[in-house]
Amino acid sequence: MVNLKNALGADELTDKKAGLPRGLLAEFLGTLLLNFFGCGAVVTDNVVAIGLAFGLIVASAIQGIGHVSGGHVNPAVTCGLIIIGKV
Repeated sequence: MVNLKNALGADELTDKKAGLPRGLLAEFLGTLLLNFFGCGAVVTDNVVAIGLAFGLIVASAIQGIGHVSGGHVNPAVTCGLIIIGKV
């Protein structure tokens, strides 16, 4: 049986080498970029430009922070993966 403390990732909170603050900062920046630039693209009336802006910012955020935190760019996905023990 899996230890609940390890399954929830509680050991990462005390491990200095895991880089939890770095991962949290990367996820925060990725989500910030997505919301800022994606929602800022709604200023234009062109639906294609809005979709292209969202697509490019998601691709850029994942490319930029993916190696640090997994590149979820969605706090709900990250919390769900922590609960099931995949992070």
